[in-house]
Amino acid sequence: MLNTPRIRLRYPLALTIAVSLGGCASLFEAPPPKPVRYVCDEGRQFSIAFLPDAGGANIEINRMRFHLRREASAERRYACDVLTFTGTGETAEVAIQDAPAYRNCRAAR
Repeated sequence: MLNTPRIRLRYPLALTIAVSLGGCASLFEAPPPKPVRYVCDEGRQFSIAFLPDAGGANIEINRMRFHLRREASAERRYACDVLTFTGTGETAEVAIQDAPAYRNCRAAR
């Protein structure tokens, strides 16, 4: 008979759970950011969710969704080929193809 040492685990279930969850950290992601709804002149509205980890924002405007990239030169300016969002504090504007379309927008509470 070989004399091999026996390892006795005190908490085998806890160890099994810890090992199996070790590779599952990506399953527990942070909740998506809550969109901010803006109300503008003429009753126009849109909502935007800022994605700090992705360096952009998702905007829903006129029943369409767009992903905007954060522009490096401006603190609160996000754009894509069609839309440009510019925000300062509680106010914002959206331009469509460089023409102001949503003006005097205020964050709704």
